[in-house]
Amino acid sequence: MNSIDYAYSVAHIRAIENSLLTKADFDNMLTLSYDSALRLLSEKGYDTESYKIGDILLKRVSDAWELVLSSAPDKSLLDILLYENDFENLKTVLKGIFTDSELYRKLLLAPSVSDWSQNSCFIAEKNFSALPDEFKKCTNDAFEILALSLDSDRADAIVDSECMALMYRLAKRSGNDFILNIVKLKNTLKNIRTAYRAAAANKGANFLDLALSEYSYLNKNALIKAALEGTDAVADALSSDGYGDAAAFIKDSYSRFEVYADDKISDTAKNSIYTSFGVEPLIAYLFKVMTEVKNIRIILTAKANKIDEGEIRARMRALV
Repeated sequence: MNSIDYAYSVAHIRAIENSLLTKADFDNMLTLSYDSALRLLSEKGYDTESYKIGDILLKRVSDAWELVLSSAPDKSLLDILLYENDFENLKTVLKGIFTDSELYRKLLLAPSVSDWSQNSCFIAEKNFSALPDEFKKCTNDAFEILALSLDSDRADAIVDSECMALMYRLAKRSGNDFILNIVKLKNTLKNIRTAYRAAAANKGANFLDLALSEYSYLNKNALIKAALEGTDAVADALSSDGYGDAAAFIKDSYSRFEVYADDKISDTAKNSIYTSFGVEPLIAYLFKVMTEVKNIRIILTAKANKIDEGEIRARMRALV
């Protein structure tokens, strides 16, 4: 599809972006009480009266996805990133089935590429062949692991590994360098999390080979070797691969690393600021909304727990 086909979509999205919260809005929220911060959100269009704040924020992200999907001339490019919701839903369904809880149905992310109301029924019935092709094998393998050992770490690794591989294959096939870069960066950040946590938990080589993706900016074999030696070795390997800043943050704390990871993706999304024709500004808008929602959640949670302003600012994400 010719990128000029996106001209109207981009103009529409950029007009809507004017309603997003600004740095000044967030600075103002930091000075307010919890109730006053809610009132500010209400003034900015958030329906704080009808829903719980958690539900409001989930709906905000869901609405943003629906907006860009309905605006895009070719939603298949957006589906590449949307598959993250599908694989998160798969993990949620598996956990719900094996804990014998129906609560998981309320936790399913929307929108998604596939119908998870239907898929959850197929999985509960062990009718894996009825699932879309991209989910058949990893669902069968993860289900088998949970049935035999209830090893949720390994089951999650199976699902995450297929998610990273599928998103990479689709991004590569799309020929869109912006999306491919986003996917490889996401896979890189997930590899860093996994390697460091696996090293801390003394996970073995088989788990690491399963859990770490080869479709990232890091050398998988070097990362496996480092993780088997411990967290310091992982940090050294990251520094050697140009991710010394990531190593410093994750050694400090996981929460600091998550701020770094989100900001890293935001920095990549900023590259679309001068693009007028293409899917890039639509994707950047999604990241802007996700950043806004995370910052609102951080501020409100911190205020509810009487956390000081300095610590709140340290946890907040940079605006795209």
